[in-house]
Amino acid sequence: GTPKILRTVTKILLIMATSTDNAGSLDVGLTQQLIAKVMEDPLKQISQNSCSRMNHKEVLPNRARSTSYNHNYSVTVDEHKVTSQKASGRCWMFAALNVCRGPLITKYKLPTDFEFSQSYTFFWDKLERANYFLETMIELADEPVESRLIQHLLAAPMEDGGQWDMFVSVVNKYGLVPKSVFPETWSSSNSRTMNWILTHKLRGWAAELREEKDQVHAHVSAPSYTCAFPQPGQSSACPPVFLFLLGWLQRLRRLCCLCQCVACPVLTVQPLF
Repeated sequence: GTPKILRTVTKILLIMATSTDNAGSLDVGLTQQLIAKVMEDPLKQISQNSCSRMNHKEVLPNRARSTSYNHNYSVTVDEHKVTSQKASGRCWMFAALNVCRGPLITKYKLPTDFEFSQSYTFFWDKLERANYFLETMIELADEPVESRLIQHLLAAPMEDGGQWDMFVSVVNKYGLVPKSVFPETWSSSNSRTMNWILTHKLRGWAAELREEKDQVHAHVSAPSYTCAFPQPGQSSACPPVFLFLLGWLQRLRRLCCLCQCVACPVLTVQPLF
């Protein structure tokens, strides 16, 4: 029955653990010696008791070092209204915009609750990410789809996280606007679903681009295909790559509007900086 099977398995495991034929395996006798050595040391017993009854993060820190820190600072900054990224990964963007708004509030005596639009920079960041991803898919169209590079790029083409240089690039290109003229939307404050939708759409568009390039390779010679604009004598039935990309970006902007994500900036919204 079952008890007999369990006893048999236990015996087998015990034989495997005590066998000297398995190089590098744990020896039961050695483990017993180590346990006995630990139990002989009162300090190790105290450590064991503490860690078994309290959170390790509370037990392990060095108290003498933590109490030596001085949290009184000689340089302080003006306190303005706290901003919230809500359920999105825009911490890097909020931090950068908060750095920018402080001097502006002071210089122009603006209300302390003045904010730059985080949705505005969020939209352009998403569009730039989509453009980068689709351009990369075009460049790597001849790469096997099962390659580690393609699989890495397809794993998460649309995420929220970023860094300072990405923020600088977006601001230099598209500027900044007040939050009052470009407010938050549901998807900018709760980006998980939007990112899921955009990720699946981008993967689908990447597959279409690979198929389109295969068709172009079948009808156009390599030299004429490498140029972004049609060459004399090139068939109009074989559109250049940049037309493919333009179509995908237009579809992406429509998708953003339909999903109520960071709504597309209207032409009347002019950047302040």
